[in-house]
Amino acid sequence: MAESQKSDIAVAEMAKDVLKMATADKHKFDALVGLIKEGNVSNQEVVDTVLNLLVAGEFDLETNFIIQDPENVTNMLNLMDNCSETLQAEVWSHFTAILRKSTRNLQACTEVGVIEMVLGQLADAGEMLAGKQHTLKSEAAQWN
Repeated sequence: MAESQKSDIAVAEMAKDVLKMATADKHKFDALVGLIKEGNVSNQEVVDTVLNLLVAGEFDLETNFIIQDPENVTNMLNLMDNCSETLQAEVWSHFTAILRKSTRNLQACTEVGVIEMVLGQLADAGEMLAGKQHTLKSEAAQWN
């Protein structure tokens, strides 16, 4: 990782700082993971930041809900490995809602192989998450 990217991640003291970082989205997700691990961010801040990163702007379920970079779906799934089950459920809930609203979002998930990734995570998921992931699998399967 380049020195400027390391310093950007170190500067991210709050979730809103992550969105302002002048670095690749993967590094923004990495910075958010750091905040989660330190306990310096609320569940709502994580959900809002993830959604804003997915749509590359201010997320809104009615006007701005299209995933702009499919690779950020992969970044989101990697981030969730570091989240509590409750936080994961919140992210899945919002994520499945944006999938229902757009064929383009389903296509973005297909492009990065999200079904395979979710199936890999399903074995380790708690009961609450297994239901959310099953819903996601069903939504994405409609596209295939």
